[in-house]
Amino acid sequence: MLTPIFSKRGPEPPVDSPYAAVTRRSLMARVPLLKQPTMPEEVAAVILEAVTTATPRLRWPTDSESTAILRNRPAMADEDWMALFAIERDDEYLAAIGNVWGEKGILFTT
Repeated sequence: MLTPIFSKRGPEPPVDSPYAAVTRRSLMARVPLLKQPTMPEEVAAVILEAVTTATPRLRWPTDSESTAILRNRPAMADEDWMALFAIERDDEYLAAIGNVWGEKGILFTT
């Protein structure tokens, strides 16, 4: 979603921090999605539908990425999902995450 959240984050964690790789990879995987962000109004419309519907659901995807994740993630065993985050090389990690993200996954490998 189009949001200033990335400009509001704090400093990068130290290189030896256990959070360094997670932070770096999170940005690598998400920043390309901002090339075609979901507008806040689209998310608001989904929220309105979720709180006013007569047929509630657990998950309400707001864009093609979340739809792809909801479609592809259940096909993976929990162990396979967790193994993604243990991949050491960034390029291999981004390619693997791109497969889960679906139609915009190509953004992670370019």
